[in-house]
Amino acid sequence: MFHVGQKVVCVDGDFKCPDQHSILPREKGVYTIRAIYREHYADAGWTVAVLLEEVRNPARGWLTLGWHEMGYAADRFRAITERKTDISIFREILRKATKKQPQRA
Repeated sequence: MFHVGQKVVCVDGDFKCPDQHSILPREKGVYTIRAIYREHYADAGWTVAVLLEEVRNPARGWLTLGWHEMGYAADRFRAITERKTDISIFREILRKATKKQPQRA
């Protein structure tokens, strides 16, 4: 699924409990995952949660979970596929185009 350091985009910015966070991710915003763990949500039970490098909130005290920063449900994010640009085909075209043409008599 996800891994620490991975770039993700927020696909669901409709947070039902904004009072649990000082700062919320924005829909279509790009973020970097800094931690992944299991989180318990009252309305959804246990789910995978993520913490983001670009969004940091203070730790809060929870009766069952102790003090920690509240994460965001991982299903609100989609991985960004980073593709390396391969320009070798363009270099080959340039090489062929600049190759010296034989002289005609």
